[in-house]
Amino acid sequence: MKERENFWKVFFNQHAARYNTPEKMSGWTKHSLERQMETFFNVFQQLKLNEKQTNILDMGCGPGVYTSKLGEMGYKVIGVDYSEITIRKAINFSKNTKYLIADGYNLPFKDNSFGVIICIGVLQSISDEIKLFQEIKRILQKDGILILITLNILFLGAIIYRFRKYKSTLFMKRYYPFGIIDNLKKIGFYDLQLKPIYIFPQGNEKLEKFLEKISRPWILKRHYPFLFLSHMFFIKCKLEKGKA
Repeated sequence: MKERENFWKVFFNQHAARYNTPEKMSGWTKHSLERQMETFFNVFQQLKLNEKQTNILDMGCGPGVYTSKLGEMGYKVIGVDYSEITIRKAINFSKNTKYLIADGYNLPFKDNSFGVIICIGVLQSISDEIKLFQEIKRILQKDGILILITLNILFLGAIIYRFRKYKSTLFMKRYYPFGIIDNLKKIGFYDLQLKPIYIFPQGNEKLEKFLEKISRPWILKRHYPFLFLSHMFFIKCKLEKGKA
C-alpha cells in the first residue's frame, strides 16, 4: 500500500476506534457531512434508475451513512472500505446492510456488477485516481452512473490550509474539477455534470444556499468565479455503452 493510502487507513482506523459519531469517524464536521449528504440525495432522488441500476456500491463507505440510507430507500447496496474498524462500526450501525473490507484499487466483484457507484470523500486520500477510475469502469454496468464528491483545489481556503504544518493537511489531496472531468471522459464516461458544494462555518446556511442558486447557470463553464468559494465539488456521469 502506498504512503498516502497507508496514512489515511491508519487515520480512519484510529478515528473509528476513538469516536462513535459518523462525522467524527469520517474526519468531517457535522455540518460538512450534512451538506454533502444534502447535495447527494437532492441529485440522487432525481435519477430515473431502471431495474438493472438498483444494485449500488458505496465505495469508501466509512461508517455507512449513505449505505444505510440507500438501503432504507429500498436499494440493494453494498458498502466497502479499507478501514477494518470503521466497517465493524458500520455493521453495528446498520445490521441489515452488507459491508465488506476491500481495497478500492482491487475490488472483489465481477465485471459489470453495479448500476450505480458512489465515491464520496475517497479521492483526497488516494495516490492514483486514474487507477481507481479504471477499477470503477470495470465493475460498472454500461450506462451505469458514477457519483463522486471530493475536495476542490481552487478553493481559496485551500491556500491557507497549505501553510499549515499538519501531516493530515499535507496528505489531503485536492483536485482541479475539470481535470477530473477530462480524465473521466478519456476513460469512457459521458454526460458529466459538475456541481459546487459550498460549506462555511455553521450560521452561514443562507449564504451557502444563495451561492448554490446563483452559480447554477455557470456550472459547465471552465473558469467561473464561484468555484473559488467551493470547498468541494460533486460530479455525476455515465459510462458509455460499449466502454464497460
